[in-house]
Amino acid sequence: MIPPPPGSRGPRAARFAGILLVAFLVQTVLIPASWKTAAEPDFLLAAVAGIAFVGGPGPGIGFGAAAGLLQDSFSGGVLGMHGFSKPLAAFVAARLAGSAHTDSRSVPPVVMTVAAAVDLLALWGLDQITGGDGFAGGWGAVALGFPLTVAAGWLGVRALSGSR
Repeated sequence: MIPPPPGSRGPRAARFAGILLVAFLVQTVLIPASWKTAAEPDFLLAAVAGIAFVGGPGPGIGFGAAAGLLQDSFSGGVLGMHGFSKPLAAFVAARLAGSAHTDSRSVPPVVMTVAAAVDLLALWGLDQITGGDGFAGGWGAVALGFPLTVAAGWLGVRALSGSR
């Protein structure tokens, strides 16, 4: 976790909210209009994991819950599935980032990969419990969308942390 500069909590929260809004618009407006395959990245997860990596577990879980409930509201699926999986993935990302040496270049991709795996496994488990029909496009689509989500999250961490 990268510590915030003193007195920057308000602007930082506004920046996190802006990033989440952009990710939401890309996920719900741009992707469905232009993406022609079931293998789509989860930009909301990438944004949430990036926020958790940079801001810690509090902002990560809070913005994760908001992002998950927004995603559930617009997906037409069971309300609460993403609302559970996104904060869980954010918590894991924040804990991994907090326990790792953040100066290492390999940490963000590892954190994003684990966060995406946690989100995916939580969604799969909840889908099994609720008797859902499985993932849209099958596991092949998930396997193609997974690295795109990880890459988007890694780029988001770089943008949020200001590293070049």
